[in-house]
Amino acid sequence: MTTEPLKRNFLAAALADLKTRPPGNVPCLDVLRSAAILLVFSGHMDGCFGEQLAIGKLPFIYWGWTGVDLFFILSGYLIGGQLWKELNRTGDIQVLRFILRRGFRIWPLFYSVLLLALVTALLHSRPLTGVWADLFFVSNYTGLTNVGGSWSLCIEEQFYIAVPLVFWLGRHLVAFQRLAVVPALWLIALPLFRARMFHLHREVNGSLFEAHSDGLAIGLLIAWVAVLYPKWMRSSIAHNALLFLGILALAAVLHKLNRPMFAYSSLALLYGGSTFFLLRLPASPAWFNWPGFYLISRLSYGIYLNHFLVLEYLPKAVKPFVGKHTTGFILCSFLALFVSGSIAFLTFAGIELPFLRIREHFLAKRRQMPA
Repeated sequence: MTTEPLKRNFLAAALADLKTRPPGNVPCLDVLRSAAILLVFSGHMDGCFGEQLAIGKLPFIYWGWTGVDLFFILSGYLIGGQLWKELNRTGDIQVLRFILRRGFRIWPLFYSVLLLALVTALLHSRPLTGVWADLFFVSNYTGLTNVGGSWSLCIEEQFYIAVPLVFWLGRHLVAFQRLAVVPALWLIALPLFRARMFHLHREVNGSLFEAHSDGLAIGLLIAWVAVLYPKWMRSSIAHNALLFLGILALAAVLHKLNRPMFAYSSLALLYGGSTFFLLRLPASPAWFNWPGFYLISRLSYGIYLNHFLVLEYLPKAVKPFVGKHTTGFILCSFLALFVSGSIAFLTFAGIELPFLRIREHFLAKRRQMPA
């Protein structure tokens, strides 16, 4: 039996999935997720190219590292939407079901990349460090990891576990509509944690959950508004713009007031305000529906995980041919993004999509089970 039909089938299935927007797809979220991964990619590309080029001062590149904060906003909004909808519909949260649902999305590719990293380390006789921290998503606290960028994935995974548990406990104490106080209080506490951290160590460790989860909290609050008060999501362009400008002004004031305390708060307000503004637009611009945004959005997780390895080797190999100046940087960036996107497509087809289908099958069976 030839394997060629099987190869065509799984690649064709992935292509079909990436071409088909699901019901309820929100184009502006695809645009924002695409912007987030391109920010992260361009920021790391600037660091890996190894040259002090003028192009590196462009805002999209210079502030590329903030793309993670935009990812946090989007993750908070996605998870918050699922939790608020479940609470609104049933008054309860199936914590284990929720964690497994997220796990089927995150774990397969992450652990595949971790396995590859461990095998590579063994083949090159390098010592294995931080394996247990990677396995349990706590490498942001140990500082030891085998997966590039794992600190942000750890913060998100800790969020995925903590928030449904807190909401599940909180629903017994207050009406679930009032659980928005949880992310609100967390937003107030985070600057205090950072102030304490800076006072003790003269720096803020941005890889820790208690230092850098503002975006997740703001995403939760946006989802609370969207699910429980949908009328607030409809506004005239003028009122929407005024609110957005007010949020930007608040972000600027906080950043100016005390940078160690409020830098991440300001970023969360900037990206949270942008997300809220786009979600409240009466109609999305037509170009938001460009298929490329949906494609990049769907592959963004794979690109995030593999681009560290791509950028470790590709720029070194390509610079002798394209040059070390701006033109070479641009050519190298496009090539690296193409390679990273191609790898992400293959891992989506071979790892992510099969597990997503297993997840849907599992959840469908759970829904059919008698109460």
